[in-house]
Amino acid sequence: MLILSVRLIAADSAELTAATAGANKGVEFLIAQQNDNGSFGKSAAAVQPGMVGLVVKALASSPAHLRENNPAVAKAVKHILSLQQPNGSIVDPKLGLENYNTSIAVVALAKLENAEYKPVLEKAKKFILTCQLDEETGFKPDEHPRAFGGFSYGTVKRADVSNSGFSMEALNALGLEKDSPAWKNAIKFLKRSQDNDETNDAAEMKGGDNTGTAGGGGGGGGAGVISVLGALTAKGSVAPPP
Repeated sequence: MLILSVRLIAADSAELTAATAGANKGVEFLIAQQNDNGSFGKSAAAVQPGMVGLVVKALASSPAHLRENNPAVAKAVKHILSLQQPNGSIVDPKLGLENYNTSIAVVALAKLENAEYKPVLEKAKKFILTCQLDEETGFKPDEHPRAFGGFSYGTVKRADVSNSGFSMEALNALGLEKDSPAWKNAIKFLKRSQDNDETNDAAEMKGGDNTGTAGGGGGGGGAGVISVLGALTAKGSVAPPP
């Protein structure tokens, strides 16, 4: 038994070493893609703070836990911060997708655990909450069962599971209380998006085939069929209790 335990520990150690080496190679690759303005890659959307934020989150979550003392992280953060708008959103106005970009930027900045970003994050939090489709934005739980509680793109008032998932991940990172109306309404939106009679209280969704898949919801039509379970699993900590 002791020999078996030693072998298992050795095997786990070898796998961890290999995984760490792979992650470090990934970090090197990402840093090598950085442009002078702090963005990464050559696509037209590379300057979007959401794209930059994904890389910053990856670098900050890497085995080296890179922070602003790393030149690549510092340059990327400077780019993200430069794009905060007066309304709190973090986005390139010419490219849109305000809430997507703001939410991902928030997740990245929060991961860095730098108190200097608190004012930026507070403004961004307020903006994200304005993107939720609730009574204040003219949506009612009974009249708009497929949209109420979800998060829109910003100027486009249509919610879907993907956009809402990023919004919830950002709000979770900023410590939004789980008993707050905003969080409860978001959970209601997710449950009403899923084809599951046990959890979905929307009359129009009753009697389906209970596959667990979901429409995009939102005031402007669906966004294809998305697996709610997959979306929540990918988001990790934002999943509601079973």
